[in-house]
Amino acid sequence: MSFRQKVKILQRNIVNKRLQKLYLRQEYSNIIAKKILSLENYLQAKSIMVYLALPKEVDTKLILADAFNKKETICVPVTKEKLHLVKIDKETELKKGKFNVLEPGYGDEIDDVDIAIIPMVAFDAKCNRLGHGKGYFDKFLQDKKCFKIGIAFEKQKFFRLSIMPNDIKMDMVVTEKKIYYKDK
Repeated sequence: MSFRQKVKILQRNIVNKRLQKLYLRQEYSNIIAKKILSLENYLQAKSIMVYLALPKEVDTKLILADAFNKKETICVPVTKEKLHLVKIDKETELKKGKFNVLEPGYGDEIDDVDIAIIPMVAFDAKCNRLGHGKGYFDKFLQDKKCFKIGIAFEKQKFFRLSIMPNDIKMDMVVTEKKIYYKDK
């Protein structure tokens, strides 16, 4: 295991401890969602990918509810051997899939979307993202043209993340306190 991989494991452990002390999770999730819903990129998008949150992640229910009313195509990530986008609607039945994440049991696969809202374990001010360590999102996003928005709680921010050449940077990271941009 490389030094960088060891640092990533340490950073994930630090964030997990920080998140244990986060008591306003739903309130912060709602603040983040409202920021997303007012972004020009979101307002202009016809298609969107939104993840279905695990308990420690930013809740995406408000974003999904809005998207169902305003967007032509809503997709969620489904993980098998690799990550796929599957189109859903309000009636889509969800069940626990790989890693206990809710997923649709069926649906049309979509190649790309205008915006992808991505979960993260940690981030830095340059919009570098630390995921859960399996690389599913990094591999998936490698050749996608979509605008990548990471969402996280401010407690998940590091001054600098240990990144690898294959780690995909977000175009923007939205927290309850601030919006970070890749080029600033």
